Amino acid sequence: MDIFLSINNREEVLRFPIIPPKFCIISSSNFNSISNINKEQMLVLGDKKLKTISWESFFPFLDCEISKNKELKGFEFSLKIEEFIKRKLPMRLIITSEEAMDGIVNIPVLIEEFEYGMKDGSKDVYYKIKFKEYNLLEDNQYD
Repeated sequence: MDIFLSINNREEVLRFPIIPPKFCIISSSNFNSISNINKEQMLVLGDKKLKTISWESFFPFLDCEISKNKELKGFEFSLKIEEFIKRKLPMRLIITSEEAMDGIVNIPVLIEEFEYGMKDGSKDVYYKIKFKEYNLLEDNQYD
């Protein structure tokens, strides 16, 4: 498994160094509750909500065998993500898997939350990140 975050059509690509032990994808829909003529409650299916993807992991400071990206260290990863956020551009999140030929996730996203810090004196940076799906507007969407 690999996790990549790219910005501006792959102008820059960040490969997350440590695969989290778990990640969460939330996919849901809007529902409306209405009363029918008999005053009974009914659910009416609404539109699909935007997906949310989140996980917790760490950015290693020292080289370690399980790291998939040794170009950056510790806080350098955090600074790169902060740089992506400041650019105010949609990003693409890709989560690959050997089992899923097309990958698990390949969607445009924005970072909704990014929390990070140190906790054990090792200079490793522990973080939580939460992405929200971003719907790209197509040229003919408003024709």
